[in-house]
Amino acid sequence: MSLDKALAESGVFRPAPKGLLLRGEDFFWIVGACIDGTFHFNAFKWDSAAFAALTFPRLLLAWDPTGVPLNPPRSLSPFDIYRQTASDGGSGPTYSLTVGDNGLFGVKPLF
Repeated sequence: MSLDKALAESGVFRPAPKGLLLRGEDFFWIVGACIDGTFHFNAFKWDSAAFAALTFPRLLLAWDPTGVPLNPPRSLSPFDIYRQTASDGGSGPTYSLTVGDNGLFGVKPLF
């Protein structure tokens, strides 16, 4: 399967979900692609039907020679989210992004 076909099947060329909030502790894919001189942008947040229907991640992962597994999307408790950063001196996820028509905007601290 070609990457163009996988992106089309995944809905990358449809309008982005304007207003969708993506936080640092969320699982999501963000896609920016220039096809024949036209820029396309979309975002897919787990746990949604759009995320579940994505086909391009399998293709990208098949091309990845590193063997490093993808961090699988899953439900996280506050303990899961904040314990990892507390041990390394961090304070937890510190950003939120909002999906616009043609990209992301509004990088805002969570706290």
